[in-house]
Amino acid sequence: MTASAEAAGVVLYFLDALGGEDVDWIAHHVSDDFENCHLTALGEDSDGREEYCSRLPAFLADFEDRYYRVDEMVHQADESGDVVVVRYTFRAGHQGVSLSVPGIAWFRVQRGKITLRIDSWDSLTVLQQIEAD
Repeated sequence: MTASAEAAGVVLYFLDALGGEDVDWIAHHVSDDFENCHLTALGEDSDGREEYCSRLPAFLADFEDRYYRVDEMVHQADESGDVVVVRYTFRAGHQGVSLSVPGIAWFRVQRGKITLRIDSWDSLTVLQQIEAD
């Protein structure tokens, strides 16, 4: 298995972990200096594993039955580590509303840990689905 294929596996395990309730298992996949960046109006950035983990319980509580369906994945190695890009559909319940939200996330993986996630998802779709119910 190539290094970039191993990095893709780390990302898949991370996305799967986000469907569960175990903050420690989610945190296991990210580095101490993990940067979580959102390119959407409703997202909030975090800097470092500690800050990221402090926000996870609210996310887990707000979105029940979470699932990231991977629609497409591309991975490659470059001079600063491995890059994995995922086109996904996030599915979850939120206050009784079923959400289905398209997104794209760009991950940098170094030494088996995610060091950077840049996430862009359709916040207008979220608002429209919540208001439509």
